[in-house]
Amino acid sequence: MRVKTIAMYLPQFHEIPENNLWWGEGFTEWTTVRQGKALYSGHQQPKIPLDHNYYDLMDKGTMENQAVIAKQHGIYGFCFYHYWFDQGRKILEKPAENLLAWSDIEMPFCFCWANQTWARTWSNIKNANAWSDLYEKKAEKETESVLLCQKYGRENLWKTHFEYLLPFFRDKRYIRIDGKPLMVIYKSDDIYSLSEMIDYWNSLARLNGFDGIYIIGENCTRCKRVDGVMLHQPMSAFLELVPDHRGIDKVKIYDYESVWKKILASSKNPLKKTYFMGFVGFDDSPRRGRKGTVVESVTATTFGRYFGKLMEKSEQCGSEVIFVNAWNEWGEGMYLEPDEKNGFDFLEVHRQLCETEFNVKAEAEMSDIKNGFDRCNKNGKQVKAFEYYRLLNQWMYLKERGRHLEEYLVTNGIVKVVIYGYGDLGKHLLQELDGSCVEVVYIIDKNENVSEMTGKTKNRPDSVDAIIVTPFLEFEEIAEFLHKQWRCKVISIEELIMESL
Repeated sequence: MRVKTIAMYLPQFHEIPENNLWWGEGFTEWTTVRQGKALYSGHQQPKIPLDHNYYDLMDKGTMENQAVIAKQHGIYGFCFYHYWFDQGRKILEKPAENLLAWSDIEMPFCFCWANQTWARTWSNIKNANAWSDLYEKKAEKETESVLLCQKYGRENLWKTHFEYLLPFFRDKRYIRIDGKPLMVIYKSDDIYSLSEMIDYWNSLARLNGFDGIYIIGENCTRCKRVDGVMLHQPMSAFLELVPDHRGIDKVKIYDYESVWKKILASSKNPLKKTYFMGFVGFDDSPRRGRKGTVVESVTATTFGRYFGKLMEKSEQCGSEVIFVNAWNEWGEGMYLEPDEKNGFDFLEVHRQLCETEFNVKAEAEMSDIKNGFDRCNKNGKQVKAFEYYRLLNQWMYLKERGRHLEEYLVTNGIVKVVIYGYGDLGKHLLQELDGSCVEVVYIIDKNENVSEMTGKTKNRPDSVDAIIVTPFLEFEEIAEFLHKQWRCKVISIEELIMESL
């Protein structure tokens, strides 16, 4: 697999003077994690790291161990959140600076500039978290809620920022795309002068021996200067879903698979190179308390199935890297690091995905073929032929991975089926299911002799679990007809194959 996974990395696992002042002596991200509480029946809190490893990022051994575990499980590198504010104020910068100094640690890395203003949104004034009463005895005024203000300035501040970043860019471990150091910007649309800033940074980069800086703008809609775009997940998916509200505190609840389906449905930007971000899980109730958001039914198996599909989609789009949220966002329930409940399950699933080779070359060839078909006859037989070729290629790819359609069917309680359409796809499907745990009991086809050809009964069965429609390009019309005649599921062979991948 050529696409490389970069895990988002939170550097707030060590003490800093600012957090001691704002939240109490000894505050780190672990403070929030330890104080997590179950807010409704079945709510899994607190999250506990494996062997109660509440590590300190100032310890070199911690980073060494993280680098080893990540490499063993196919994580290419980390994307450190980078905090840079008005007048060049930095915070939580020490882990990355230490890594720069610890050159013997084999940890590819890059930065995501988390360019939002820091405000006291977790504090008592909003009554928004589960632990603030431990430290805050007096509510702050709304006007005093801003902790670190984000302003972007002009060339003098841009130059100072670039000069700070330059030693990192020069490090051999720093991740590059097209020879350019990679920089993700979290709220790219918030930077009113982003185009000018990128132009200025690129000029400084060229003066220092680079071809420029490779900028990925998250949720970017306005700037033409970025090299690529990406939706920040799962937050972008949340906006497209209606949450359930549960418990006394009415916590917002989302279903894991539903969120993932929205992520997979996100489209490629037609104007900019598109990068994709998946996620492990989500539960920010340790930070937000009753205002928190929880994603339920999170499992390593489900993560593997959907992240694998997102990897494949990334390769098809020509993306060099894919992002996962996150390596260690423990306070938001997004972490690949092992915990007491799942151990190394999520990491192990990712390792297995990295051992799978996706057929990118074939996908590229299909794209070329489709373009040719479209030019010849946009609505004609050539396009239909391409769609069949595309589906057969995906089916072949599935078989090359040692996967079988029966796995998806049995998992979904489908063990007795009818095949609709006994053309080439119907014949292949019958052959595929022959001798499996799924029984084909009946075939519907315009050829009246199909029962004699296949040995299947001429008599319609009283009940089946599903009808699989092989003329998938006409699926909607056929399904509408079948629903009037049969009381069972009706699925297309396209859905069956794509969901089995």
